[in-house]
Amino acid sequence: MHTFKKLLSVAILATAIPITTQAYETSGNITLATDYKFRGISQNATSPAVSGGFDIAFDNGFYAGIWGSNVDFELTGSSNPSMELDYYAGLGGN
Repeated sequence: MHTFKKLLSVAILATAIPITTQAYETSGNITLATDYKFRGISQNATSPAVSGGFDIAFDNGFYAGIWGSNVDFELTGSSNPSMELDYYAGLGGN
């Protein structure tokens, strides 16, 4: 969870850097859910999930973002992840 907080902090600070040639919009979201499912399969052992994301979109169509959620795959050993982080970027049209 500390990694997610650090990455989110960096993303927020990055939007404070003045960009003189391109206008941009930022947005963020947070979700509280009773279960995080992907394709019908629980990603957190049917426990509550907290997820959130941050996006930035420029007038030229470029966008990027990060999304994260807690996970629990009920694996044994030290390889059981506790967080999912997804990064994305793209170029959209008007």
